[in-house]
Amino acid sequence: MDIAIATLPSLSHYIQLTDDERCAILHSHERAWRNRQPFLESHGYMLRPRLRPGWTPSWRTSGEHPLDAEDTNYIHPFPHLTDATRISDGRPYLIWSCHSSVGSIVHHSILWTMSLTSVNNCLKALFSCMSTELHTDCSYTNLMMDATPLFPDGFHPLRNTFKPDGKTVAWPNSRSHFPVKYYFIDFGISVQIPPDVQPKLAVGGDGRDQAPPELSDDVPYDPFKLDVFILGNVFRKNFYDKLSNVGFLRPVWQSMTQPDPLERPSPAEALQQWQQMRRAVPYTRRRWRLKRRDEVPLLTLFLDVVHLITSAAHIVKGTKTTKNLFSW
Repeated sequence: MDIAIATLPSLSHYIQLTDDERCAILHSHERAWRNRQPFLESHGYMLRPRLRPGWTPSWRTSGEHPLDAEDTNYIHPFPHLTDATRISDGRPYLIWSCHSSVGSIVHHSILWTMSLTSVNNCLKALFSCMSTELHTDCSYTNLMMDATPLFPDGFHPLRNTFKPDGKTVAWPNSRSHFPVKYYFIDFGISVQIPPDVQPKLAVGGDGRDQAPPELSDDVPYDPFKLDVFILGNVFRKNFYDKLSNVGFLRPVWQSMTQPDPLERPSPAEALQQWQQMRRAVPYTRRRWRLKRRDEVPLLTLFLDVVHLITSAAHIVKGTKTTKNLFSW
């Protein structure tokens, strides 16, 4: 039996295996995805070569070391997720396996980190979708960013600092010059309220952020103000608490996280407050790099110099990318 589809060996046996043998072993979650590949392909999605039936390790014909090959044995942090390519246009997708009454659910997004520019986009998105639909769980982990503009050639789903081949370094474009879009995901506990329904109230105590004081399974609350609180908490916990040069965010998140929902702004008012605050921040301060609160002075000096050199390179070269170490 080919070791790629064999039952995983014991630890003592595994240690004795060669790199070729170890890298060729498919773990249980990989075998599960391999078994789903024909179904996904019939619906227009293709998994990586390693997860396709009949896969033969590429290094056995290319001569490269197994650990350097694109289809080597990666440790996936989330076994219920895998990457795929849409056959029709080559677009990357993230496939999420879950149980439901209608079968498997395919969910897609490209994951990356947030930046300060996301504050404006998130508030706009929240305001635009809250006329009838309330997310009620718009926490940090349910905010996604499409990184395609930053990596036009794509990046490897597990070696995400490399291009899809897993070998070539993927230098990112400047987010200042290549705007990205942010998305809310996971509407599993969202609330939809028709425009003619008054008052617009909801109940429910679920959600990743349990800080809002009004959360209750019995006492109705204003879900509009709940979303405002949760997003304000994102700005506080993921920006203000971690970064030392975003003090101008404080009035925004403090207003959005008032314990009394009546004291909080509406989504439209929160967006207006942010836009007014943003206009008051000097251009150079808005363009400066974000500084972590735990940075030691020597590291701060080094990163400031790197930022200055990178900015100067963009200006002098008139380019939006700097394909060297300073891109990071």
